[in-house]
Amino acid sequence: MRLLSVLLQVLIGCCGCGSSAATLKCGKINGVEARTLRFPGQITFSSLDRVQAKARFKRPDALKVAVGKTRVARDKIEVSVLVRNTSRQPFPLVVNPYGGSVPYGGDSPLSVRFSRAASAVVRYSGRLYPPEPPKPMVIQLPAASCTQFDGTIDLSGYSYKGAPEVTLDWAFYFFSGEYPKGTLKVRLPRR
Repeated sequence: MRLLSVLLQVLIGCCGCGSSAATLKCGKINGVEARTLRFPGQITFSSLDRVQAKARFKRPDALKVAVGKTRVARDKIEVSVLVRNTSRQPFPLVVNPYGGSVPYGGDSPLSVRFSRAASAVVRYSGRLYPPEPPKPMVIQLPAASCTQFDGTIDLSGYSYKGAPEVTLDWAFYFFSGEYPKGTLKVRLPRR
C-alpha cells in the first residue's frame, strides 16, 4: 500500500504539467506571492486566424519575459522562460507559435534552436517533414501571475563529436512588433 502511495505521488508530481522541467519561482507581484502556472497544462489557449489575431493583439506592456533555467541531459536540452503578468487584470496574449518541437514547432511561442554558429559543430540528422505554417494563438494569462514556457531540443536527431560548447538562440514570439530574444551557451553531453 505504501509503495502504491509513493508511486501515485511520483506520477502526480512528474506528469501534472507535461514536462520534466522544474517549476520556476515567480516571486511577489503587487506585494503578493504569485503562483507559477505552466503552459500548456495550466493555461487556457486557442488558435486564431490572422484577421482575428490582428484585431485582438494588444501590446504586452504589462508583461515581463525572462529566461530561467537551462538543463542539459543525456538526450535533451530544456530551456525555461517565465512570463510575468504584473497587471491586476488577465491578459489575452496573442502570439505566433513558432516554437515547440524542433525542427518545426508550431505549438508554443517559445523557440529554442541551435545558433547558426553551432551548425559547424552540431548537425541535424533526423527526419525532415514539410512544415505547416502555424496559426496564431491567444493565451489567457491570469492577473498578477507568472506562466512558465519550456522549450526542448531532442538531441537524438543531432550528430556531433565530443562535448562541445555551443550557442542556443531563444525567442518568445509576440504576434506583432518587437519580441524578447537572446542567446545561451551550453555544453552538450559527451558522445
